[in-house]
Amino acid sequence: MNKQKIIIEILFFLIGILALYFGIYKGSMLVLNSGKTLGEEQDSLVRWQNRQAIVQELNNKVKDLTFKDELHLAIPVDQKTGDFLKIVQGAAQNAGVSIRNFAPSDNSIETMTTIEAVNQDIVRPAQMASYSVDMTVNGTYEKIYQFLNNLEKVKRVMQIKQVDVAKTGADDLTVNLNLVVYYLKN
Repeated sequence: MNKQKIIIEILFFLIGILALYFGIYKGSMLVLNSGKTLGEEQDSLVRWQNRQAIVQELNNKVKDLTFKDELHLAIPVDQKTGDFLKIVQGAAQNAGVSIRNFAPSDNSIETMTTIEAVNQDIVRPAQMASYSVDMTVNGTYEKIYQFLNNLEKVKRVMQIKQVDVAKTGADDLTVNLNLVVYYLKN
């Protein structure tokens, strides 16, 4: 009985040594369920993690570019008076009013030092300026009200400084507006 016990212990010892040998030293040769060796699986995992890091970096860059694009729609670099006219024309057409006059000033009326956001985390000093626009629109009360609501919803930063309203017909009004439109100076 002691002999059998000793032989069984020796067999378990040898089986343990063989298991350690094949498990540790030959680990890279173990074949997994996928048909790949452990080393190939590890390489694949590293490549996957690298791809994930690259995708995350690209997503962050897209977010920064989107943020800059949205910021420059609100406060563009340079006056971009033509772009602002298109915005106003779209708001007028959507409301059904007609623009009788659109006269931007040639000179900036105010310059101030502010900050420009390079991205969501970085800002730098910038010169912000503004110019005025005198505008006359015609339409019914409801249409002019809609036009002013449309102007309020545009992304371009502006301020309505003055509004003069005159009745020109049974239902028609003429509205003279003075707007201040902001932009970043180069």
